[in-house]
Amino acid sequence: MKYHKNFQRFKPQTLTITKTLLKDWGTSSEETKWLKMNQWLSEAAQLYEIVRPNLAKDANAGYGFYNRPKHKIYLSRPSVTTLLHEFRHSLQNHHKAQGFSGDWNDAEHDARGWSLSLYFKVAPQSFKRLANNGSILFVSPNDLTEG
Repeated sequence: MKYHKNFQRFKPQTLTITKTLLKDWGTSSEETKWLKMNQWLSEAAQLYEIVRPNLAKDANAGYGFYNRPKHKIYLSRPSVTTLLHEFRHSLQNHHKAQGFSGDWNDAEHDARGWSLSLYFKVAPQSFKRLANNGSILFVSPNDLTEG
């Protein structure tokens, strides 16, 4: 499935703040990455008119998860794709996820599509390089071919 092609339209401000998040990501320290993710969450929450989800570092979080009752995103390490994915769950939870059917059986597919499409839209070359290296879950090199 070509998750990175599921969503084509984003608010221009979403693209801008995500470009800022990704700027110098590869050379940033872990501390800086956490600061950048917190800044992105603040701006995204304001943009989508929701209460900002808290972000917590948790070594036991696996790739990461969104805790609906606590309105909190847990990540074991800084990850742009996981941050975007878990933020989409927050939008779903607050009924602000445009294009989401509301069917919680589809919530994971929706979050994958939104987060990976956003990353691809903002930084297609970086996305392709990471996907070709196997560093982006649910996207294979074959998914990157046109058609």
